[in-house]
Amino acid sequence: MIRRPPRSTQSRSSAASDVYKRQGSRYIEKALFGFYNMCLAFALRRKASEHKDALRPLEKLWGTPIEKVIKKIRTMRDFERYFTVGVQGFTTVDEFIHHASLGYKLKGIRVPTFLFSATDDPTLPEEHLPYEDPLANENLILGTHPCGGHGAFYTGLFPRQWFQIPVLDFFESLHSLNYCFA
Repeated sequence: MIRRPPRSTQSRSSAASDVYKRQGSRYIEKALFGFYNMCLAFALRRKASEHKDALRPLEKLWGTPIEKVIKKIRTMRDFERYFTVGVQGFTTVDEFIHHASLGYKLKGIRVPTFLFSATDDPTLPEEHLPYEDPLANENLILGTHPCGGHGAFYTGLFPRQWFQIPVLDFFESLHSLNYCFA
């Protein structure tokens, strides 16, 4: 369960990160003319149908049979509206997205942290990456690459993942500086 932070931990500096998370969510809705969003929603509908008996207690929350709710799911936002917002105690999808976002948490990171993203990620496109957050926190390093999609980072004739290379470089840099996490 995602727990909401106290309002006092949210600052104006996190507003940009929060905006990119919301815009990233809306980007998914439009990516590939909505096809990506539709495929994700369809997969979640199928999973919900497979587990509808376990989800029956939610009928009290909705006042509607689970089968009708599942049929209403056409987008990821629909899924979040029915299966995340009310269940987790939020009032809107945007409120949930804000609290699920790392935006307001990045400024509080106190150990060296490597953020790595592909600029062709369909769920978080380059224009929504938190470029300003590493500038505000010396413990953050943002690494980007033009290719990689959403966490795949494959290359070669016989494709292999390569994201480990920059991640290991980051840890080797910390080791060479004799950084201790204790």
